[in-house]
Amino acid sequence: MAAASAALGAVVGMAGCDRGQEGSGGGQGQAEDFRQRDGSAREDGEAADWPVFHGDQGLRGRVAGRLPERLRVVWQFRTGGPVKGSAVIAGSRVYVGSGDKKLYALELGSGQEAWQFATGGEIAGSPCVVDGVVYVGSGDGSVCAVGAEDGRGKWRHATGGQVAGGVNWWRDEKGKVRVLAGSYDSKLHCLDGATGEAAWTYEAGGYINGTAAMAGAWVVFGSCDAAVHVLRAADGGELQQVETGAYIPGSPAAEGGRVFVGNYEGAVLCVEAGSGAVQWRYEGKEPFFATPAVSDDLVIVAGKEQGVYGLEKETGRVRWTFRAGGAVESSPITDGEKVLFGCEDGRVYVVRCADGAEASRWELGTAATGSPAASGGLVIVGGEDGVVYALGAAKGN
Repeated sequence: MAAASAALGAVVGMAGCDRGQEGSGGGQGQAEDFRQRDGSAREDGEAADWPVFHGDQGLRGRVAGRLPERLRVVWQFRTGGPVKGSAVIAGSRVYVGSGDKKLYALELGSGQEAWQFATGGEIAGSPCVVDGVVYVGSGDGSVCAVGAEDGRGKWRHATGGQVAGGVNWWRDEKGKVRVLAGSYDSKLHCLDGATGEAAWTYEAGGYINGTAAMAGAWVVFGSCDAAVHVLRAADGGELQQVETGAYIPGSPAAEGGRVFVGNYEGAVLCVEAGSGAVQWRYEGKEPFFATPAVSDDLVIVAGKEQGVYGLEKETGRVRWTFRAGGAVESSPITDGEKVLFGCEDGRVYVVRCADGAEASRWELGTAATGSPAASGGLVIVGGEDGVVYALGAAKGN
């Protein structure tokens, strides 16, 4: 397993691959109920869950149904710290972490708090929800399992460093849930979902900032060692290690045996997971922190220096470019016709997939630091101001 070079380590330290930093909220306002209590569909919204970062285990950012073209605020909920991670949605609830070291469960239809759970550190990544259990990583280096219905803790597993990314999962041949979390101890941890005991660990050559993606029977993630790692999910054995040339601050997206990932030096790669072959490579001019969104024909990537790019899925050629008003670390999501993302300029943008033209923008008034999640006719976005915003379709949409 490769270790990062001294030169890379110096770059990483300056760019943010060094060790990261480590109140009661209240719902505001009432809203029409977009989802039945059991999560079944209503006429005014799509019912597909968003139970893991970027929507599915492949982290593709694909939305069931249609994103609204114009937005309005349906409800708000204030936490005690910045909301940097993406919310997840399961059934009729939203689960989201905050810089106040708490995990919150909110009612999707109204934003009312169902419960809160205190962790030992800031929550910068996304939880995941599987079989009635919420799994979340924390800045104190722990991964926690919490009952989705009642918010009661089930177990905590200590890693050797901050858990800054989201938690993903897979199910083994016996049907057991396995939980995946990367840590600043440079290890990817695979845990037993029922007990929190380690199933296996894999050590990379640098910190792991992002969320691991599932690509069939393989686990894929990027690291500050500048490599894409492809492992066997069953035992954590290394299948491929693909050098990208610069550290990987975010998460990959995986679909059909291919992995799409950006790095700090502005490259976006399409990698065949099974062979490690690079199918195409786009060379940009700005760092990519956000996770790509994958549609039928595009890979949509957002840059640290205001650029959002629609790349042709099969070739990596640029179909269009959109310039936002600030840095975009919020991972875009797409319904195949539109792309939605938050920006540090305090806006949420909706852009058309066909040509990259702006369809609309919504002024949050604070940096949209959390990546959007979509379900039940709503888009959930976290803000630097500590507020969770639920956005729905504006009238005349």
